[in-house]
Amino acid sequence: MTIKLFKRYTKLTYFFLFVSFAINFLRFMSIPFLTVYLTSKLSVSLASIGFIIGVPALVQLIIGLFAARIVDKISFKWGTVFSLILPLAGLLGYIFFTNYSLLILSSIISGIGWSIYNPLILTALSNTTAESEVDSIMNLNYWIINLGGAAGPIIGVLIGGGKSAFPFLLFGLILFILSLLAIWIVPDKIHSTQSQATTKTDLLHDFMTLLKDRNALLLFASFFCIFFIEVQYETSFSIYLNQTFGNSGLSIVATMLTIITITIIVAQLLSMFFTTKKSSLFLAFISFFFYTLAIILFFSTKSIWLILGAAIFFALGEIFIAPKLQGITAKIAPPHLKTTYFSFTTLGGNLAYFIGPTVGNFLLAKSSTLLFIALIAISMLALLANLALPKTK
Repeated sequence: MTIKLFKRYTKLTYFFLFVSFAINFLRFMSIPFLTVYLTSKLSVSLASIGFIIGVPALVQLIIGLFAARIVDKISFKWGTVFSLILPLAGLLGYIFFTNYSLLILSSIISGIGWSIYNPLILTALSNTTAESEVDSIMNLNYWIINLGGAAGPIIGVLIGGGKSAFPFLLFGLILFILSLLAIWIVPDKIHSTQSQATTKTDLLHDFMTLLKDRNALLLFASFFCIFFIEVQYETSFSIYLNQTFGNSGLSIVATMLTIITITIIVAQLLSMFFTTKKSSLFLAFISFFFYTLAIILFFSTKSIWLILGAAIFFALGEIFIAPKLQGITAKIAPPHLKTTYFSFTTLGGNLAYFIGPTVGNFLLAKSSTLLFIALIAISMLALLANLALPKTK
């Protein structure tokens, strides 16, 4: 029997799902080992190498909206191709350059490519899917991303990790193959299946439309809150567990992250049959419940088992709301600005990843109680933002 979830997906939708899995698998297969690889070939400080690694995220934060706006206005085919070719050029720079300035340039080029790719893939999935299937395709893509994130590092270790250039060469080769496939498969324009309307406007008008859209601002805030909590897993939480449990703290962190990933992979697949027909209001309350329970449990116990239980609740809080927010973005965005809207909401997550570690570590240095209160407040802010969004199914 054919599962209803997959009935209405087009061949183009499946192509972009494959691209989504491949890119995330390859990212996690190679990028986590980039620091080790660069350390072995450069004579610079770890802080300098860290700056190379962080530049793509900073570039995405700065130019994300402009890059997405270009995709909204030019050929979707070539937007897809450039979103793959630019990171390929960056990878080749990491492999062949030893000059620090050229490595920074490679990171900037990669960041421009990812600025185009991240909102583009969500727009492509949304525009090639019937409106009734938007929530399910966002859930499926979210699951695919996490599956790639779980499998990628394992394969990365098996093929050498940061000990050789092979993972980065393999990533680059597949990016090149995907770009060729995109030239062959992706049309110049991908019109939304929900609307065929097209509107020609200038840059200033588009940005003003975005900034005046209350729902877009609420989605930005929601994504910021979710990813502000998420970025703490590997930053302030690591420090807190190390302070609480000593030398075993880091192994608890690793176990916690593994549990979060496994929970998302298992629970997300099951939740797709439950959440797609539930209202955003209902899911916001469920998500807030799990986040709050996780935060309280994490900071109120010294039981390792309960802390690992909190990891499960953190994962459940994320999967019940994050894909739904992507679906809402697809539904509220004007057809001619869909990529720009996805980029804007994604910037909320980029901003959280940029300032979250600093703020979280600062609060923890003052008091774990302050971090606890801040995370509860962030969780409440996410709920309030979601309550003000359109009630969609």
